[in-house]
Amino acid sequence: MDYLIKGLALDNNIRVYIANTTDTINELKKRHDLWPGALSVLGKTLTITSIMGGMLKENHRVSVAIKTNGQVGNVYADAYFDGRIRGYLQNPHVNFINHQDNTLDDRFSLGSEGIIQVIKDLNLKAMFTSQVPLTYFDLAKDFAYYFNTSEQTPSAVSVGVLVGEDNSAIASGGFVIQLMPQTPEYIIDFLEDRINELPPMSKLLNTHQNLEDILTTIFGSNYQIIEKLPLKFTCSCSKERFANGIVSLGKEEITQIIEEQGDIETVCHYCREKYYFNKDELLDLLNKSK
Repeated sequence: MDYLIKGLALDNNIRVYIANTTDTINELKKRHDLWPGALSVLGKTLTITSIMGGMLKENHRVSVAIKTNGQVGNVYADAYFDGRIRGYLQNPHVNFINHQDNTLDDRFSLGSEGIIQVIKDLNLKAMFTSQVPLTYFDLAKDFAYYFNTSEQTPSAVSVGVLVGEDNSAIASGGFVIQLMPQTPEYIIDFLEDRINELPPMSKLLNTHQNLEDILTTIFGSNYQIIEKLPLKFTCSCSKERFANGIVSLGKEEITQIIEEQGDIETVCHYCREKYYFNKDELLDLLNKSK
């Protein structure tokens, strides 16, 4: 089962978030027919977005968009305060391998230009929107840069996806470790050394039974768990939502659809669920449109 741990470590000087998203990314693999390169990029994006969702207060939501000129195209993920997560990317059929060490290479999948855009719905009059350029084309480093610059929170980020021979994820997850204000210098130095000693996140996930064991590997016994939050793929789409979207097209465009097609089938980008509207339903929506 996918879940997120929120905790404190190193005498409460460090905030730590760590997530396992293996089941969710495998669910998305089935729905979107993800190839390994796309699976890697979406799994990492989904992991970090789920952690960002875990940082939110009740009834808040975060949406992340990675807009690139790479082969995966744009990547999207949503997370809610209560662990609901979803995501997709434009091109699921990407499988770039670094032939020097036979590993997946996200740099080729992401391309050479791009941005990370974060939109938070905090139940205010306006959304909180922030963006940073993709600088490293390494999602862990680029999201660390986002936290450090846009949220002004010194952060270390590690994410990984381990892909099996059947092209599904053996493990997917990651952590975000953040300094509390006035963290002593000796703790910062210790943490930097400790993180540099760690193996890749995909290996940590594959060699430890659970997230708690990974926390023990990093911090020993000097941590406390504040909350465990189940993570679950959930899509908010519905036929009613698509109907409202059709209504918003206006009379002229709906009339054209009826005349040229008679009926239509709509597909949700996030979950690939299909919703069919026959001619009578479209005529009813036409009457509701402006």
